[in-house]
Amino acid sequence: MNNSYLATTYLVVWMLIAVIPVSKLWPSAMSQLMQLLLFVNSVVVVYISQKVSRRGLIFVILLSHMFISLALRYYYMEFWNDPLGPIAIDSYNYNNDGIYYASYSFTHFINDFLEINGWDDLGFTFIIYSVYKLFSPGIGVHLLVVLNSIAIAISCNYLYRISCQFVSAKCSMFIIAIWGSLSFSMVTAANGLKENFFTSLIILAVYYLYKFIEKKSFMNFVLFLLISLTTSFFRMAMFPVLVMALVSIWIIKKIKPTVKSIFLIASLIVLAICAGRYIMNVLLILRGFSDDTFSEMALNQYGEHNLGGPLSAVINVVFGFIGSTPSFISTPEKISYITLFNYSVFVILIFSSLYIYGIFKAFITQSNIIALVAITIINSVMIIAMSFSFDFRYRFVSVPFILIIAAFGMENSSPKLLKLHKLYCAALILLVLFYNINSVSYTHLRAHETKANLV
Repeated sequence: MNNSYLATTYLVVWMLIAVIPVSKLWPSAMSQLMQLLLFVNSVVVVYISQKVSRRGLIFVILLSHMFISLALRYYYMEFWNDPLGPIAIDSYNYNNDGIYYASYSFTHFINDFLEINGWDDLGFTFIIYSVYKLFSPGIGVHLLVVLNSIAIAISCNYLYRISCQFVSAKCSMFIIAIWGSLSFSMVTAANGLKENFFTSLIILAVYYLYKFIEKKSFMNFVLFLLISLTTSFFRMAMFPVLVMALVSIWIIKKIKPTVKSIFLIASLIVLAICAGRYIMNVLLILRGFSDDTFSEMALNQYGEHNLGGPLSAVINVVFGFIGSTPSFISTPEKISYITLFNYSVFVILIFSSLYIYGIFKAFITQSNIIALVAITIINSVMIIAMSFSFDFRYRFVSVPFILIIAAFGMENSSPKLLKLHKLYCAALILLVLFYNINSVSYTHLRAHETKANLV
């Protein structure tokens, strides 16, 4: 896990794509400046991580996260005339709910929200409601940015403790530096989305999962269950995922690491993807959507990334496990939420071979890290089933554990395997270049077709 290698490869890709004649698809100068600010911040924080204590690093993460997030918020207000940025559909909904419920009493808010929306998303709406009620919506919308940074700083402390059970303290410092400086996290804070709070709760639940495994304390088990239940108020599927992660530790001890067992697990993953697609389609129909809604959602995802046919399904599966490719170019409508955080997507993609090897080593050694593996694989299965592999927002919740598993894979690799990892990275760079060049060609083709149709 080399900071200078990550930074150099990213800049090489950025400069190579910069010479492509991308016309209006290249972000504006101000967007590029913010993108590079996010990149430089991550590189600096990771560099500092090897020079300071854990507490010092967490303090640096808190300050840098807060400063960059507020700078992004100022950028949104100055250049987009909206504190939540452009095309912030979910953000608008959360903000409008907060404004609407700010005058309600607590019981009135809970009863009304559950009656209209159910308990999914109650967690983040409750945070917004509380802040807006105490400080007013005008102040609260900016105070939430600060609370995002505090949540991330707290999560770094617990992520470090989890990581140290499986990798060295030096690697653990690197992991929390990457996690605490992810550009996506700061964009999420500025956009007014829930992912930072949600993922911080997941990290806390996993911390108590391992405390329970270590000490068999009933109180740690209760805390694990309570915090895991709380995550279901952000995304309902997360509670059973965390319970399955706990169960996976006992299951792995019963399975011998043979070729037959590996094939069986792989078959179960394929079956889970197929079953997941069928179950989600049924659930959408039960909620009043048409029979074609699920297929239309998948086609929309593929269409946004210039894909179609059988290849799109294959890429959806591959990206579901290794991560999607970063976008350095985009249409004006997507600049705010595609290109700004591309360094986060790039980092996770580069670490993907180490992550895959870490999964293999976890199974072979029957390590307790298998609980983290279970979380990341189940999350991958869900996003593949929903055809959301191209959207980093859905992968973000498993990123802290992907980083730990990748570090576990790296520390258990031979020098020969690490050399293969560099060749793999070179292939990924070609993939990123091809993806972005293809986006330009496809968008230009569609523009010409549209103009021809108008004529």
